[in-house]
Amino acid sequence: MIATLRDSQAFSQYGALLKSFLFSGNSETFPALSTGLVVFLILVYIYSSIYPEIVETCSLAPSDLLSFKLNNLSTYPLFHENILHLLFNVVSLYKPLSEYERFNGTVHTGIVLNTLAAFTGVVYSIIGFMFYPNVKILGSSGWCFSFFAFFSYYESFHKPALKISSNIEVPTTLTPFIILILMGFIVPNSSFICHLIGIFFGFLLALG
Repeated sequence: MIATLRDSQAFSQYGALLKSFLFSGNSETFPALSTGLVVFLILVYIYSSIYPEIVETCSLAPSDLLSFKLNNLSTYPLFHENILHLLFNVVSLYKPLSEYERFNGTVHTGIVLNTLAAFTGVVYSIIGFMFYPNVKILGSSGWCFSFFAFFSYYESFHKPALKISSNIEVPTTLTPFIILILMGFIVPNSSFICHLIGIFFGFLLALG
C-alpha cells in the first residue's frame, strides 16, 4: 500500500513537471548543473571551433572500446558538429534536464547524465562492431531523447494519448519515437541508432 502510494505520488510529481516543461515559462530558479552544462557546452563548442582536431579525438567510434579509449564514453556528448547541432541540443535538453534536477538533486542528476552517456555509448559501440565500425558519434542528443522518453512515460499516466488532430491520437509513450522519425527526415545524417538507444535507456530510467 505504501509503495503504491509512493508510486502514485511520483507519477503525479513527474506529470506536473512535464506539464511545466511543455506549457509553462516558469524559470524562477536556474539549477546549477543544467545551467552550468549549457554554458559548458557552448564554451566547448567555441574551443572546438578554434581547435577542430579535438572533435575527432573526443568523439566516439565503436573501435574505441577495443582500443580502451574509455574517456570517449564521457566526452562524446560534449562536442557538436556545428552551431545548429549545438543549438538544437541545448534548447531541447535544458528544460527537461532542469526539471529532473529540481526533483532529484544536482549530484544525482550528474550521475545519471554520465551513466546515460556511458551506457548509450557502450551499446552503440557493440552494435557498431558489426554494422558501422567506422561511424563516430558526438553531441548530447542522446541525452535529449532519454529525457523525452523519461517524461513521456510519467505523463502517460495522466494523459495516455496525445491528440494530433480531431481524428488522430497517439499514445503518449510513442512521442519520443515520433520525434526520432521526424528527426531522421529533417536531419538524415543524425544517428538514428544512438537516439533509439537513448530512448531505451530513458524508459529504463523511468521504470527505475
